[in-house]
Amino acid sequence: MSRLWQGVKIQYLYAKPGFTVFWGIILGIMVVQYLGFFYFFPMGNVEVKSVAGGHIVAVIIYMGIATGMQCWETLPYALNLGNTRREFWLGCAVFNCLYALVMAAILVGLSLLELAAYAALGLEHQWMGEAGARQVFTHLMVDFAVIAAVVAGVFLAVMLGYRFGWKPFLIMAAGIISSFKLFPAWGQALGKLIGYSILVTFGRGTPWPFIGWMCVLTAICYLLAYPLVRGSQVKS
Repeated sequence: MSRLWQGVKIQYLYAKPGFTVFWGIILGIMVVQYLGFFYFFPMGNVEVKSVAGGHIVAVIIYMGIATGMQCWETLPYALNLGNTRREFWLGCAVFNCLYALVMAAILVGLSLLELAAYAALGLEHQWMGEAGARQVFTHLMVDFAVIAAVVAGVFLAVMLGYRFGWKPFLIMAAGIISSFKLFPAWGQALGKLIGYSILVTFGRGTPWPFIGWMCVLTAICYLLAYPLVRGSQVKS
């Protein structure tokens, strides 16, 4: 157990500088957005969505890139410290899920602060009328599920690349493109799935089935990544 948390600590120490820089940039962007919002819409506008909540896209992109690089670069370091590949895999899974939860909690917390400020100023806000404990928890779980699933998918992709190189991705890309041409219904179904995911992520649709499927997808990605981690040779 101690070596597991040692693995989690390795991930934390690697992620901490990027986390600080990322949120510094996002908060700076938010200040500019608020200044622009109050300049152009001094009386408020019901069509303007939550500034804080809209940054989930930036969070997803950052988490995908940052955790991918992190898992690739920390494997040799973790093994040199005496961690087994299983402990590294489990440490990444635990840390990534906790990291996703922290990011989701920050997004929801910023949205609640934003809601309070808007209400005090008499302005409209996306969350007005749905900021009860249940709705806030649902928003938190949706954000967490999306971020965790993306991070798990990136972790699986990184471990696949670490184990076999990047040629399998070219083969898979060619296979996917060919399957869409041979079976157009698959492409339509994928488009509908992506559209549904976007709607739920931004507060529309039925969230709990989506959350459940995202959690299942996250678990599958980590389970598939385990044998890849076990069979990977350390790269310099």
